[in-house]
Amino acid sequence: MFSSTLCDWLLQYFEYSDPVIPKSSAQIKDSSALSDKYTPEQITVWRARGPLFARALILLGTIFELLQDSVRAEFLYRRAFAIFQAEGKASPTSGEGLFFALRICRTQIRRKRFGQAALFFASAVGDLFAARRKETAAATEEAAAFATFTFVEPASALLSDSELVECFAALESQFKDKSHVRAWILFKELELLFDRLLVQKGKAKLLEAEALALSLGERDLLLQIRHKKLFVRFEQMYSNQIDWLRDVLEHGLLLGSDDALTSWQDGFGSNVLKVAQLMLDGPLRDVALSISGYGERCVTIPLSFLFSPFGSSVAKID
Repeated sequence: MFSSTLCDWLLQYFEYSDPVIPKSSAQIKDSSALSDKYTPEQITVWRARGPLFARALILLGTIFELLQDSVRAEFLYRRAFAIFQAEGKASPTSGEGLFFALRICRTQIRRKRFGQAALFFASAVGDLFAARRKETAAATEEAAAFATFTFVEPASALLSDSELVECFAALESQFKDKSHVRAWILFKELELLFDRLLVQKGKAKLLEAEALALSLGERDLLLQIRHKKLFVRFEQMYSNQIDWLRDVLEHGLLLGSDDALTSWQDGFGSNVLKVAQLMLDGPLRDVALSISGYGERCVTIPLSFLFSPFGSSVAKID
């Protein structure tokens, strides 16, 4: 307990923002407090959190992880995991399996052992999916994969561009027979590639993810991909404004064909208006002015311009 308290107290001296590493909760008033004896109540509370020695190993491993000593961190995490397994407390739905899989996956990524990292990533996805399925029948494996990557993403920040691509290739290979999961992993990959200004690789992954989501009927994912393609990354995705206008028309018709997509229609109209106003100096100035002329109607009646001269103008463009 003393070791755990001291490690927990040391965490407050690190600056970090990490979903896997909680903020320090230990308080040590002065050096004399280190020699205080723990009460039976305190010991009971600590034991309820898991094996005492394992908790100390986890916190010590966390400190080494923050110091970027991934080898020592992984060694300590594995020892703590072995203690939990020996006590039968690391079942797929207990939470401990997920906890350790995430931490070991992160250390493997930092050590550039992407094959092993992918195995632990898949294990974490399975554990999270099992836990979520106990809570709701609506849980999906692809949502679990997307959430899992949020926890391991900080480890990818130190990878080079080529290493990042290699890491994602390993992750995708773990789900080659699960296209729904792979589509969401592609979505995360394309975001990171664009953020690193790897435009050509990002475009290729976006188009691959879009085609896969469309073939699988993954509507939520398709809508997010199309939003990034048409509005967030439009300058990187399109060298020809005509191609953008055609894709806008196609996507607008998709949104207009389903009443369940009303919430997406609202943002679609205002986003088209914003992009059209940026095109006023481009070769499609007349068409852009037609869209801009709809003004607030693009917000209050989001798809109005699709059934206007704008729609027919785009349809006639060769």
